[in-house]
Amino acid sequence: MTGILDVGIIAIAHFENPAQGEAFGFLSRILREGERCLIPLTTFLGAYHVMTEYLGVRRTQAERALRKTLETRSRNFYGDVAREYVLDALSCASDYKIESWDGYLISLAQKFEAPVIYTVDEEIDSEIETVEAVNPIRPEVYSEYKEWLRERLEKS
Repeated sequence: MTGILDVGIIAIAHFENPAQGEAFGFLSRILREGERCLIPLTTFLGAYHVMTEYLGVRRTQAERALRKTLETRSRNFYGDVAREYVLDALSCASDYKIESWDGYLISLAQKFEAPVIYTVDEEIDSEIETVEAVNPIRPEVYSEYKEWLRERLEKS
C-alpha cells in the first residue's frame, strides 16, 4: 500500500471550488488506475459532515456526489473499522497529542505499511516517523482554495 486517503481530499473533490479539479483528478487516478491507496469508507461519512456542516453544500448535493463515487465499488475502499484499529487510534491520539481521527489514519497506515497519508490537514504532526502527510493539491491551487474558503465563510 502506498498511502491512505483522508476526509479533506474526498470533500474537496465532491463540490464546486477552486481545488476540486485537482482533488477529483487525484481521486479519479486512484479509482481508475488502481493506485495502491487505501480509502477508508468512513472518510465519506466525514466528508459528508464537513461538506454540509462547514462548507455549506446542500445535503442532497453532497449525498448524490459522494454516492456516485461510492458506486464505483473500487477495490481501494476499506470498510473494516476493527476494534484493534480503534484501540491503536486512541493510543496514537494520546501518545502524539493529536485528534482521534488522525490517530485512526496513522493506525491504518502502520497496519498496511503505507508510508503516506494524503491529506489537506496541516495539523498532522510531522514528528510521527512512520508516515508522511502529503497534500496532493499543488500549493498554489490549495492557497487559492483556502482564500476562496475564507471569503465564503466570512459571507455566511
